Amino acid sequence: MRNTEEISRKNGIIVSRIGDYVMKKFENTADRREIRNYQILRELGVPTIQIIDATDDTLLMEDITKSETWRLGRDEDMSNPKIARAIAVWYKKLHEAGINFPALHELYDETDFITLANMDFIAEKTNTIGNPVWDLIRERFDDIRRMIEVLPRTLTYNDFYWSNLVVAKDGTSAMMFDFHLLGKGYVYSDVRNVTYSLRDEAINAFLDEYGTTNFDEKTADAIIEPLFGLYVACERTQFPEWAVPSLNKIKSEEYYELLRR
Repeated sequence: MRNTEEISRKNGIIVSRIGDYVMKKFENTADRREIRNYQILRELGVPTIQIIDATDDTLLMEDITKSETWRLGRDEDMSNPKIARAIAVWYKKLHEAGINFPALHELYDETDFITLANMDFIAEKTNTIGNPVWDLIRERFDDIRRMIEVLPRTLTYNDFYWSNLVVAKDGTSAMMFDFHLLGKGYVYSDVRNVTYSLRDEAINAFLDEYGTTNFDEKTADAIIEPLFGLYVACERTQFPEWAVPSLNKIKSEEYYELLRR
């Protein structure tokens, strides 16, 4: 195809620049949910980059690098309180819009991966079969599932990082792109995901702008987050460095006591 420049090719997702636009092609059927996710967000009035056209396996979208209004996110944005507040405004819109989305129950949910079979898979892959936490999880698993199931659900982004961020050139607004992991979840998981990447005063600015979060969600997240993170890590051929803190956490006495309580 004339005037085509491949930007990236990873895990069956091919991103190319074609003239004034960017094309994203999904080779794997599961990844094509992102096409529907953009449509959902447009219907709900949640800001996204402009989608020019779509087929069953391809998105054609605006090229942010050529926008007069927007720019791509940068690492230094993670320390900027003004941009952190703009990010919080976008997340608030996402979460408030998602509560009443009628097809929410049909969407991807990270907590669906918290199963006994997957816990056994993690224990084997991480060589922690003898860790007493796994016995406690088996003993209390029905309680853990009940705790998960009563958490209120809304739309959650689930993939915050500065490279997925778009910022207005005047710094007054921001939005995310790449919605392949958009799904249903509990608000605090997104809040934790964002604040993990923000730095210094930007963390406080985000939390101040976003407002109060649910204490029960925060408590449950302390149990759920390392388990889901380890499951994702163990699915990979090589155990990633980012999952080491989660592995250390499930080995700790503090985590065992949290589960026991």
